[in-house]
Amino acid sequence: MLGLTVTRISFRSLLNRGSLSGLACIYAFGLTGVGGSLRAQESGPKLTKQETQFFESRIRPILVSKCYSCHSVESGEAEGGLRLDSREAMLRGGSAGPAVQPKEPTKSLIIKAIEYHDPNLAMPPKSAGGKLEASQIKDLIRWVRMGAPDPRKEEEHLIAKEEINESAKQWWAYQPLLKPTIPSEDSWSWTNIDRFLSQKHGETKLQPVGDAKPESLLRRLYFDLTGLPPSIDQVRAFSEDLEKGLSRQEAIEKVVDQLLESEAFAVQWARHWLDVARYAESSGRDVNIPYNQAWRYRDWVIDAFRKNKPFDRFLIEQIAGDLMPAEGDQEQAQSIVATGFLAIGSRNINEGNVKLFALDQADEQIDSVFQATMATTMACARCHDHKFEPISQKQYTAVAGIFLSTDTRFGASGGNNGRNGSDPIELSSQSDLPSLPAPWGDSEIAKKRQELAKLQKQIASIVDEIEEKRKAAKSNGSFDRSRQQELRKLSQQANELEFQLSALNEDDTVRPLAMGALDRPTEAPKTDSNREKLNRYAGALRRTAFPTIDDSPFFARGDVGMPGDKVRRSVPDLFGDAKDYPVPPNASGRLQLAKWIASPSNPLTARVAVNRFWHWMMGQGLVDSVDNFGTTGSRPSHPELLDHLASEFISEGWDVKKLVRKIALSRAYQLSSVEPNPSAFTADPENKLLWRAKSRRLQAEEIRDAMLSLSDRLDDKPILGTAMAKKHIGNRVDPSPAKKRGKGEVFPEDICRSIYLPMPRGALPEVLELFDLPDAMVVQGARETTNVPSQSLYLLNNPTVAGHAGAVARKVLESVAGRGAENFEARLELLYQMVLCRKPTGDELSLADDLFRSSDSSDVGWVSLARGLLATAEFRYLD
Repeated sequence: MLGLTVTRISFRSLLNRGSLSGLACIYAFGLTGVGGSLRAQESGPKLTKQETQFFESRIRPILVSKCYSCHSVESGEAEGGLRLDSREAMLRGGSAGPAVQPKEPTKSLIIKAIEYHDPNLAMPPKSAGGKLEASQIKDLIRWVRMGAPDPRKEEEHLIAKEEINESAKQWWAYQPLLKPTIPSEDSWSWTNIDRFLSQKHGETKLQPVGDAKPESLLRRLYFDLTGLPPSIDQVRAFSEDLEKGLSRQEAIEKVVDQLLESEAFAVQWARHWLDVARYAESSGRDVNIPYNQAWRYRDWVIDAFRKNKPFDRFLIEQIAGDLMPAEGDQEQAQSIVATGFLAIGSRNINEGNVKLFALDQADEQIDSVFQATMATTMACARCHDHKFEPISQKQYTAVAGIFLSTDTRFGASGGNNGRNGSDPIELSSQSDLPSLPAPWGDSEIAKKRQELAKLQKQIASIVDEIEEKRKAAKSNGSFDRSRQQELRKLSQQANELEFQLSALNEDDTVRPLAMGALDRPTEAPKTDSNREKLNRYAGALRRTAFPTIDDSPFFARGDVGMPGDKVRRSVPDLFGDAKDYPVPPNASGRLQLAKWIASPSNPLTARVAVNRFWHWMMGQGLVDSVDNFGTTGSRPSHPELLDHLASEFISEGWDVKKLVRKIALSRAYQLSSVEPNPSAFTADPENKLLWRAKSRRLQAEEIRDAMLSLSDRLDDKPILGTAMAKKHIGNRVDPSPAKKRGKGEVFPEDICRSIYLPMPRGALPEVLELFDLPDAMVVQGARETTNVPSQSLYLLNNPTVAGHAGAVARKVLESVAGRGAENFEARLELLYQMVLCRKPTGDELSLADDLFRSSDSSDVGWVSLARGLLATAEFRYLD
C-alpha cells in the first residue's frame, strides 16, 4: 500500500501538470488494498431497482460531468490509466488503484477528498469548479455506504450511439400493440385470461395446482381489493351463500362486485398509485420542508378510484389538468389539484444555485412522469444520450423545456431565508372544496399580523441603512456589512410568518389552497424592487431562473454552467408521431405531452398500466420489472396475454374496475398458493408460467389497518387533511405529535386508515416504515419486501399491538358467553376465524387447551393467544 506522503506528492505533481480536473483527479491517486471489496460485487446479487435508479439519477451525472472528460474511452488515453465509464474499468482501477471502499465512506479516499477536510486532498480543485454541492457530496457518501452499486457494463462504450438507438427501437415494448387471437376453450380455463395461460401450460406440459380453499380465497380477495380482512359477519355470509347452493364462482363474483363498489377499494388502490406518484408531505433531503396541501392530491386520487375515472383521463389530469377544459369552478379546481403529482416530489430546497434548482426539479418531474406512465428512464438522458433506450440528450432537452416552462407551485416556505420557496395555488372560492380550519385563534392571528408588521418595518429600515452605506462606499471604497447577518435573521422570521398567514384572507377566513402546476407567463412579470433589495442583502432567494415559457438550452454533459443552443420543446419521437403533437409557442407543452402519453397509439402506457394492476393483484407482473419496460428490464412471460389485456383496456374505455374484476374472476387468480407440485416447481421454480398463486406478505398499511379492524377500533371514514397539515408550519417537519403520543394523547389518525396518516419524508410512522413503506423518493410500482426479526418483535412486544390483541380477546369473550372451559372450542374457532379466516386444526385445539389448562387466568390466556396469532407468519401472509 502506498504511503500517504508519497501519494500526496504524486497527487500534487499531477495537479501541477494541470492534467486532471474535477472528481477525475480523485480516482487517479487511490490507495491500493480496497479492490477486493469492489471485485466481490462483480459476482454479487443483482442490483435492486432502487440501487440502479439511484446510480442513474444521482451518481452517473456527477461522473459524466466531472470525470469523463479525462477518464473515459471518449477522452482518448485515460489519465493515470484509469477509466470511470464502466464498472469493470473502475474495479480494475488505474496505476495507483481504486479510491473507494464500498460500504465504508469514512475509509474511502474519494469521500475524504470531496469533503475538503484535508487541503492536500481537496477535490475538485478550484480550477475545475471547486467543492461539490452539499447534495452531491451527500449522494456520493450514500452511494459508497450502499456498496457503490453500479449497473454499467464494460461493453457500453463499444457500441456506437446510433447502433444502440437502432437496437433499442426493436425492443418488444416499443412495438405497436397487437390484438392476438384468443386461444380456444379448454376444460381448465374459466376466462380469456386463463386460456392464454393454459396454452403456455400445454406447450410446457406443466400442470397447475388446484384451486385455493374458499376461506383462503375470501381473505385474499378482501385484502387485495380493500386492504382489510373480512369481518366475521362477511365470512359467515360467504359460507351461507355456498350452503344455499350458490356455486363457488357465483359466490366469488358476488363478493368481488360488492368490494369493487366499496370505499375501501378506493382507498386501497389509491395507496398503490401513491407509491407510483412518490406521495409524501414534505420535501425530504437536508432541509425537510412540509407540503401542507399534499393531502388534497391524496384525496383526489382516492376520489378518482372511487368514481372509476378512465385511466387515460386520470393520467392526463395529473400532467396537465390545469390546461384542460372544465365545466364549472369545482371541476377546474379538481383538475388543478390533480397536477399536485408534478409538485409533490422530493427537492433540495436549500440549493443556492437557482438555475440548478430549476433544472433538478424539472429532471425529477421528467423522471417521475415517464416512469409512472411508461416505465421509461427518460431522466438518464440528462447528461448524455441514453445508453440503453432510443432517447437522445437532445430529446430530453426538448422535454425539459416543457417542464421549465411550467410554474411548479409546491406551496412551501423555502429553505434558509425563503430560498426557493413557492406559493401554493389559490383555488376558486366557488369550487366548494373543503379547507382545513385555521390552526390559530383570532387573538393569535392578530398577534402574528402585528409581529409581521413589526418585522417588515425593521427589515425596511435596515435595508435603507445598508443602501445608504453602499452609496457611501462608492466614494470611500469601504462597505460596512455588519447588519446583514441581523437582516438575514429577521428575514427568516418574517418569511415564516408570511407563509403561515398566507393560508388566510385579509378577513382571516381560510383560503382554498393547493399544490400543483400552471403554465408560466409568456412575458416576464415585473420585479418587486423591495424584494430585489432583500435578495441582495439577505440572500432571500425567491427568484426563478426560467420566468417565462421558453425552450431549454442544451446543457453540455448536463452541466448548468455549459449552456448551448436552445432546443425546441416537443414530445419525444419514440414512435414516429411527435409531429402530431406540436407544442404551441405560448404554451408549456404539458397538455401535448400528456395526450401523447395517454394516446391509444402509444404502446407503452396501456401495457405498463395493465402490468401494474396485474402485479398488484397477482403479486408479480407479467413483466417482472414493473417500473422498467426498457431494454435493461425484463421481457413479458406472456406477451400475447399482456397485449390482449392492454388492447381491451383501451377499447373498454380504460376502465380500471373492469380490468381488476377480470383478473379477480380468473382461475389463475384463484389457484392455491400452498398446494405442492414438485414437477412444476422443478420446471418453473419462479412461477413465471403461473401454475400456482403467489403467496405475499401483507403491506405495511394492511397490517396496521387489519389489527385496527380486528379490534373494532378502525374508523374507516375519510379524514380531511392530516395532523401535520393542520398545523400549517413552514420551516421544518414537526415530530411533536409522536412526543405527545408518548404522554397518552390520542389523535384521530391513530385509528384511521393508514392512507390518512401524516407522511413526511424521513419521518414515517414506525409500523409503516418497519414493514417497508417506500421512502417516496422515486416512483415505486413494486415495493421491496423484507422479512426481518424486528418485524416479529414489533408484533410481539409493541404496546399498541398488545392493546389490539386485548380488544380482540375481549370481543371473543363477549361474543361467546360462558366462563372457564365452557364454550372453549366455540371461542377458539371464533378467534381463528377473525384473525386467520379459518377454523383451528385438531393440533391447534390441543395446544390451546394445554395453554389454558396451565394458565392462572382465562382472560390472560385469551389475550396471549390473540397476540400470538397476530405475530404469526400466517397473519402477515396471504395464501
